[in-house]
Amino acid sequence: YQRRVRGAITSLPMPPYSFEDKRAKLVEVFTLIDANQDGFLDRSELKDAFKSDLRAQACIEECDTNADGKVSLNEWIVALLRAMAEEGDLDDEEFDQRIEVFKLMVTGVLDE
Repeated sequence: YQRRVRGAITSLPMPPYSFEDKRAKLVEVFTLIDANQDGFLDRSELKDAFKSDLRAQACIEECDTNADGKVSLNEWIVALLRAMAEEGDLDDEEFDQRIEVFKLMVTGVLDE
């Protein structure tokens, strides 16, 4: 009986990610990029992460809503969720793939 119940539970589909689940994953990437851990992403940190000054500048232009020249955690989350929403509804697997691409860009290591 326990084997059947355990098997049934593990085969149930996982509920979709909540906003908090997605936020936590975006915070993880932000923290990887925020090399000096000051709570902001500056051009230098973004350039190091994206390996491109043009991409770093584009990120600042897209995310930096208060025009202070750096990206706060809130600006990062809002901009990335908005950009992903504009691409259409991403399922959780596609969202995870995007997160893994960010991590790979920053760390050079792919999670398994």
